[in-house]
Amino acid sequence: MPESSRLMTFRGRALLGCLSVPLICVALDQLRLTGQEPKKPPEEKHEQQTAKGSDEALRRHLLAMQKTDRTIRDRIMVLSPEKQASMAPALKSIDEKLTAELKEIVAQKGWPTITLVGRDASEAASSILLHSRDRDFQKALLPQLEKLVAEDQIAGSNVALLVDTILRSEGKPQRFGTQFKIRGDKAVIDPVEDPARLDERRANYQLSSMAEYKYVISQLYRVKVE
Repeated sequence: MPESSRLMTFRGRALLGCLSVPLICVALDQLRLTGQEPKKPPEEKHEQQTAKGSDEALRRHLLAMQKTDRTIRDRIMVLSPEKQASMAPALKSIDEKLTAELKEIVAQKGWPTITLVGRDASEAASSILLHSRDRDFQKALLPQLEKLVAEDQIAGSNVALLVDTILRSEGKPQRFGTQFKIRGDKAVIDPVEDPARLDERRANYQLSSMAEYKYVISQLYRVKVE
């Protein structure tokens, strides 16, 4: 196996076996494949995706928060399991700091929509929420976030990950099929509610089909997917 593939496999398995759910979410987030975008006229769609939004200062702040979030996770992902564990306190501290900042933003300005801060900064906010350790904060925001996805005001992919993470933490079947476990040489997708409509739900949240997602998992972790 090429060195890059060995490293990718090691990183993936290490992530699923160490540290916390917020770090595991990064691995899952990196596995996302962009699926169907909201159905808008090409001109409107392009303008929405490239616009910086109406609040440039908030946009810059969210992107800086995302950089902090990604930097420590990128560092941890290339470490051995033992060194990953030693970084847990630093990761926890950063997650708590970013969560506090996001709470303040939401309290003052509401949830950062694409119209407010642009698509990249809006997704930065949802990524930070996904990595938060404050489950009550996440759950309190979910109804609003799901409504914003339905209205095409925010991207749905991180929200789908958050929904599945919360459902599985409560012992319930996931809704979008994003969560899985590595068992030996196999990746097993966690139980899913209403499997017959899974791809429909995924498409509504800008996720690829389940077949495509399983293919990416198999290539990233060099395992069979069940």
